[in-house]
Amino acid sequence: METIEIVSIISAMKRQERSYLSKDYLHSFSDQTERHCQFEGASNPGRSVDEDLRLFMINWCYRVVAFFEFRRDTVAISMNYL
Repeated sequence: METIEIVSIISAMKRQERSYLSKDYLHSFSDQTERHCQFEGASNPGRSVDEDLRLFMINWCYRVVAFFEFRRDTVAISMNYL
């Protein structure tokens, strides 16, 4: 592979990567979920997604996976989207 091809491929990958950046989707739903959230402090709209909240989400995902008898690596894949 030539240098020009490599640069072209990397440029295309970087453009594609920009479209995968996540947005602050949790903040937009804070009003709707405030009453339903069981995690202490998670309904605070000013709070960012920190380690404790991620752990809460991961544990919830594992409970869902166990209930539906999915493969456990489904959780790892889904957490990459967050």
